[in-house]
Amino acid sequence: MNSSTISKSFIEVSFSGEGIKPDSVKASDIADILNAVEDMVESQVFRDHPEIDKEQVILGFVNIKSDSVDLQFVSPIQEIVFPIFRSIGQAVKTNDYKDLPTSSIDALDTIVSFSRKKQCIAEFVTNNGHREVLATITPKTTLERRARLSGETTIYGQVVRVGGRDPRAMVELLNGQTVFCDTNEAIAKKLGSRLYTIVGLFGMARWDDESLKLEQFTIKDITPYEELPLEDVMSQLAKAVGVYYRDVTDVEKYISDIRGKV
Repeated sequence: MNSSTISKSFIEVSFSGEGIKPDSVKASDIADILNAVEDMVESQVFRDHPEIDKEQVILGFVNIKSDSVDLQFVSPIQEIVFPIFRSIGQAVKTNDYKDLPTSSIDALDTIVSFSRKKQCIAEFVTNNGHREVLATITPKTTLERRARLSGETTIYGQVVRVGGRDPRAMVELLNGQTVFCDTNEAIAKKLGSRLYTIVGLFGMARWDDESLKLEQFTIKDITPYEELPLEDVMSQLAKAVGVYYRDVTDVEKYISDIRGKV
């Protein structure tokens, strides 16, 4: 893409080192880095700005320079994306990742692994008329993570998006939190037919050890849960337990007696 078409304001992840050029790097490696940058930023946007319309969170890839691997991105909500990218850069610079979502750290790990594999340097850059290097990743960079709680559980939420080379589902939980869930192709296909519906998902979860907030989820199965109108739910509940209460004629007295025994 011609540089004259590039926005004056963009963020950049730039790789440099011996032999680092677009024609010497596999397309799959470039794709992994592009996905990592997108995940790294999106995860924090969704966590910190739940009021943002998910369709607005676009990190558009706009350029790759011919003499190196410099990946440049623009966003229609740069007033949010720029500070978040800056905070990620600060985390890298100080080696303090406690405030980053797990998905952002996992995405960073992809970039760190690429740097180690290619023995190259990665720079996190903002350019708002002035090029500023926020942080540098080298082959010696390591990610210090604090412990996470993990275990199997079931979550419930609306399927907002499904797809990708490595299948992932974007699920909005009933409490409003957005979670990016890893899964396999078979489950992704099933979820594709359940877009914008509430589903139950069983899998392996990881929570922040301090806030107990769900940070990562890998889907193993879709539960039989199906969203129904309230009247249908109450009807089914009545059929299931109604037999145990059919002899109750004074509801108020019955409830009062129960409370008195507690």
